[in-house]
Amino acid sequence: MGLRAALAGLLLALPACSLTEGPADKAVIARYDGAGQALAAFKLDGLTIEAIAADGAGGTVIAGELRTGASDFDNPQRFTYAGVQVTPSGKDVDAFVAKLDANGAVEWLVRGAGDDESHALALAVAPTGEIVIGGSFKHNVTFGGTRLETSANDFVSAIPDAFVAKLGADGTLVWAVPPGMNLGGEIDRVAIDPLGNVAGAGRVFPTGVFVGKLDKDGLPLAAIPVKADLSSINNGVTSLTSDALGNTILAGFDDAGGFLYKYDAQGTLVWQKDPITDQGRADVGSVVALDAQGTLLVAGNADAGSVIAGHAVAAHSLFFAQYDSAGTLGSLQLTGSPAGGAFYELRVTPAGDRFVTGDSLGAWTTGAGQPIVEGRFVAGCDAAGQVQWVKVPVLDDLNDPQDGALRPLALDAQGNLTIAGRYQTQATFDAITLR
Repeated sequence: MGLRAALAGLLLALPACSLTEGPADKAVIARYDGAGQALAAFKLDGLTIEAIAADGAGGTVIAGELRTGASDFDNPQRFTYAGVQVTPSGKDVDAFVAKLDANGAVEWLVRGAGDDESHALALAVAPTGEIVIGGSFKHNVTFGGTRLETSANDFVSAIPDAFVAKLGADGTLVWAVPPGMNLGGEIDRVAIDPLGNVAGAGRVFPTGVFVGKLDKDGLPLAAIPVKADLSSINNGVTSLTSDALGNTILAGFDDAGGFLYKYDAQGTLVWQKDPITDQGRADVGSVVALDAQGTLLVAGNADAGSVIAGHAVAAHSLFFAQYDSAGTLGSLQLTGSPAGGAFYELRVTPAGDRFVTGDSLGAWTTGAGQPIVEGRFVAGCDAAGQVQWVKVPVLDDLNDPQDGALRPLALDAQGNLTIAGRYQTQATFDAITLR
């Protein structure tokens, strides 16, 4: 039996699962100013938002899935945005990317239609306004007039394939390609370098992590296997960034904890931190390229007793770590000692102020004296890593009133933040309530 057949048999033997999101779920987008004051909130029915980015012109680009809910597929709800009906075309999930204006109205929406499900998991917007998305699909998916099909002759529906697509600022498809992993996979993060080349990273199912690069026309430049351990399925990608020199920095995790890999513009390994700890465990949520010298800012969480480049962590802490271009740790800033939690997304202003989304598993107080209660949060920090404000929006998610899958984060040129989540009946952001 071949490896693909064995993997297919393993996946098909797993218990069937169904979607937890149904027609009652609503996607929500909220905007905050740099001081943490909620400015506006908008709801979008029938969508799940996986990624979000500012477009440079006052608008917002979102990517994710159009959903009916598996339990209501025979009689799905239908919603229309910018003249596009968003009922999924295949089973119950279609990938999409859309642009919203400053008031939250949908200017355009592009979907990936197919015979089975597709997911848009990653998003990046270039200074030119061009948009890149990445994700996965089963069997086939069509963006614009480009149809992608799975690369394997003996493909089974349990194994998806990855895709990357590029669109103009007006939503016109430029190209869509499959990266071509032999065992299928997904693109979890994308980044665009100064030359317009596209880096993508994700999982090769079921056990690998890869990073690759396409040129501005979608032609392959490099494909690099980062992890390939058949004994472990506990690995993945959490962040990806490109710096001013075209280097690509990948963050992810495996059984040993978080790791960092840096590759030059040609795909050659420059340095790695695998794991990032000398002892104990720490995980990386997000990494941002800060300046033209290649300085990196990393956000993550470390277990008590961990040591990162000689710096001991006394209690479980969220942290910021700064690395120079050679991968040497310049500073490690601990933000507090929660009962448990994580940083998910990180954005940084030109002045060095930091904004994060994260998750706290218990109430705690930061080093700056800011209280954080249990739940998903958005926070603003100064350039020294001290928390200046914290907000915990209340979203009545299906499973947890303070969950709402509140991870995606965008920062615009004016220093305002946009976050995304989901709720069923009520979402509250400061004095703003949506129902």
